[in-house]
Amino acid sequence: MSTTPMPDRWIQLCTDGAVQVDSITTAAGGILRHGNGEWIIGYNRFLCECFLDGLALIQDRRYAGVMIQMDNIEDFKFYNTFFERLIKLLIALPMVFDTRQGLKVFMEIPKEDLISSSNAKAAQGARTFNVKYYGAIADGRTDNRKAFLRAWMDACDQKGVSIVYIPKGVYMLGSVEFAGPCRGVTMFFMKGDLRAPRGAFLNVETWLGFRYVDNLIMKGGGTLDGQGQSAWPFNQCHKNNNCQTLPISVKFDFVTNSRIKSIRSIHSKNAHFSFFGCTNINISNVELLAPDYSPNTDGIKMGSSSNIRISYSKISTGDDCIAILSNTSNIDISNVYCGPGHGISIGSLGKYTNEKNVNGVSVRKCTLNGTDNGIRIKSWESPISITASNFLFQDIFMYNVRNPIIIDQTYCPHPPCNRQTASHVQIRDVTYRNIFGTSSSEIAVSMQCSKKFPCKNIVMTDIKFGHHGTKKSLKSYCSYVNGRSFGRQYPPPCF
Repeated sequence: MSTTPMPDRWIQLCTDGAVQVDSITTAAGGILRHGNGEWIIGYNRFLCECFLDGLALIQDRRYAGVMIQMDNIEDFKFYNTFFERLIKLLIALPMVFDTRQGLKVFMEIPKEDLISSSNAKAAQGARTFNVKYYGAIADGRTDNRKAFLRAWMDACDQKGVSIVYIPKGVYMLGSVEFAGPCRGVTMFFMKGDLRAPRGAFLNVETWLGFRYVDNLIMKGGGTLDGQGQSAWPFNQCHKNNNCQTLPISVKFDFVTNSRIKSIRSIHSKNAHFSFFGCTNINISNVELLAPDYSPNTDGIKMGSSSNIRISYSKISTGDDCIAILSNTSNIDISNVYCGPGHGISIGSLGKYTNEKNVNGVSVRKCTLNGTDNGIRIKSWESPISITASNFLFQDIFMYNVRNPIIIDQTYCPHPPCNRQTASHVQIRDVTYRNIFGTSSSEIAVSMQCSKKFPCKNIVMTDIKFGHHGTKKSLKSYCSYVNGRSFGRQYPPPCF
């Protein structure tokens, strides 16, 4: 039995997934063998495109042979017969080929992304809404708000799975809100790049907003360009705590059971991603970039939210890489690279009335490089009384970080501040475990807790820092801390 190897360039296109149809077998790596032992290269190329990230559902069998014909392969009737058999078996598998787009766009919907679906049948009726079909122009200059909104509204009104598809290209987009509730799973699939208008747009809260959406999937590998360079000179927040704000790049309000992955955001005017009133959000493989001098460009900030997971992401910015604010619980952060920036922060807390407790934050297996702060808890000196508790910081490496471990309950970023009283934020049940690296300052551990509400049950295990670039000894500084230490400790603990 003779065989001919597949070209490497096609093998590289094929990943994951396996299906057996009689004597024809497709496996991970994209090798498809017919019973006579010959490699069927023609439809193997077709399957390579279908099987990216899994298997494919072809919605209309009439076009299977047409695709082969378009590839100039003779005797496509045989292959069409093969696809008719294949189609009967590939029901509700995790990819969609939308025939309305001229057989050119494959849309992936992995099973794990269908969060609220009990089975993959939701994928069977998926439809794709290409923003270009609604008049979007990828010239980087035309405002495409109307086209994007029309595509969103049609997708949102579709039962089952629907896809707002942004093809490759650069699309300028003014401030726009994509509102729900929607009737099914809605994917915002960015192959192309979105560009914000230039300028400050003071007191415009959001560039792109998603509001009241359940089962949102935002992915695709595209880039969000906030064009912050044109707006940062108008930011006066370093001088004025009541400054006019610039737009947040993407704001998620009351979004639930959703995923954001494989998205890049650069040069945000304000924060990159903001979450408010959100539950059950998975953020992975995102890249959020702004220079260290860009003001208030937090990577991810969240408030009044719960069950948020952030993993395998890179955040380099001019403010907090991640900021966890009032009324937030059950946050898991792992395998995140942070730097430059202000570190990973809980707070600031205690500034506004009606704030609520923060509980259950885990930060694990992260790297902080060249940041102003490492892991930080911060609160204002005010009479606002809440509790911040049940935090775990574990397996964290820091390189050239100015304040590696810091609790600051006298937070005042832009003096003078209205220091009404000692902070009424009760910090308790905080564990630091296996944290190591280098500090650019002589104080590697600083815990300035509240005189009225001292920190309680602070546990430090295996903490080891050296002074970056020198052999200077390091210090710990504590005030009003009740805690315990175990294992290696350098600098020596101060409680």
